[in-house]
Amino acid sequence: VDGKKVAFSGDLMHSPGKVNTLYDMQYNYGGSEGVDMAVFSLSRLRELKPELLCPSHGAPLPNPAHGIGQTIDRLSEYYRFETGGGTLTEANRPYAVSPHFIAHHQTNSSFYAIISNSGKAMFIDYGSASGNYFGSFLNATPAGDRIRFVEHNIDTLKAQYGLKSVEVAMPSHMHDDHMNGFPHLIRHYRTRIWCYENMVDIFENPRGHNLGCTLGEPFKVDRAFRHGEKFRWEEFEFEVTHSPGHTEYQMAMFVSIDGARVAFTGDAFFTNPNAPQSDGALRHNLIFRNHVESDSHLKSIRNILDREPNLIAPGHGKPFLVNRSDLLATEEKLRKQKDLFQELVADRDCDFGLDPSWVKIYPYQMVVKPGESARGEIRVQNYRAVPMKMEVALVLPEGWSAEPDLLRFEAPPRGHASGSFVLRTARERPYGQPRIAIAADVMCDGRYLGQITEAVVDLPA
Repeated sequence: VDGKKVAFSGDLMHSPGKVNTLYDMQYNYGGSEGVDMAVFSLSRLRELKPELLCPSHGAPLPNPAHGIGQTIDRLSEYYRFETGGGTLTEANRPYAVSPHFIAHHQTNSSFYAIISNSGKAMFIDYGSASGNYFGSFLNATPAGDRIRFVEHNIDTLKAQYGLKSVEVAMPSHMHDDHMNGFPHLIRHYRTRIWCYENMVDIFENPRGHNLGCTLGEPFKVDRAFRHGEKFRWEEFEFEVTHSPGHTEYQMAMFVSIDGARVAFTGDAFFTNPNAPQSDGALRHNLIFRNHVESDSHLKSIRNILDREPNLIAPGHGKPFLVNRSDLLATEEKLRKQKDLFQELVADRDCDFGLDPSWVKIYPYQMVVKPGESARGEIRVQNYRAVPMKMEVALVLPEGWSAEPDLLRFEAPPRGHASGSFVLRTARERPYGQPRIAIAADVMCDGRYLGQITEAVVDLPA
């Protein structure tokens, strides 16, 4: 304005070293999240070098750099006091594992930048700047009501590591803490999204699946990879493998960078704080509703054993060195886990006791206007070595119907099958509610299993 760079800063600060209110910075019970975010935002504002600052409350401030700095310092001191020495998001810093491989381990989940000689970058994951940002991002269930994603670290990569463009981003797995920044990359950097093939529908149709940690905002996938597929990007050669265990929807990716054999493994394996007692085995995790089968973790560790990386880049924490002895110890531990599954679950095909969604309604979240209809499927995964005969009926509110009212189909041995239906809703919302649960009554090989799976139907006005 009139030859000056002017910043209209809202209530980010009031005057040098002052804010208008502190209570507006407390987003959660007893929290200091807004203070952390204010320091981060003020730091970005200072980098823009405004010549005049116009706050919503407080007088215009000419040459505001010093005043912004005072406010950052006081808020930082207050944050450390209230959190017992907590680390500010602004203090998070990436580091160069090697010239072309930059790690960000202090962000909410780790993300990695592979930067080519041309300055193009591939990101593996890109989640929120910190746990404070991610926690606040999640507070609203509807995606449109959540705090917007706040960009982080890209300017640092440009200034210190030669980044010119974010050409490709790949998720290690489907969880939102690892890729809730992907829509931002698409919108602002025209980044292409590549992923393992079984993640595509989750990203493009997130309402379809009954899985936790799903990002509610859909986005397009530009390229999908099969298990064992190899590809070249810039001067690097990659191999992608399916890496189930933490979740069925996870990959491991192998590449040589600056002489190191690197495996990007998502949340599959981590260093073990009890390593001496664990015989060197890596730490893993087990979340049944992420879709786990009895040999999932074994498949993943064997993929790594077959390719023998010397550096693992995990989904949380710093990259760490690994050797064959560590991997063999992990394999042995996971054999024991499989044995325990088989010993504990009553069904001889123990995966039926591990997978709560071997029968599911797709899509899990339907959107149907009152009085209208929608198509859906009953999907079945058969873990037996013989076919299974399925009979499934939807359990619906009064006045609703499904066509056919009873689905009959056969699931092949160790395979998948599905049956389609059309759901018709009544003209009035049941009980006046905008969201209704439905269920599926299931018989398998003549045995009644009950209502073992459900879905929800949203009824917009």
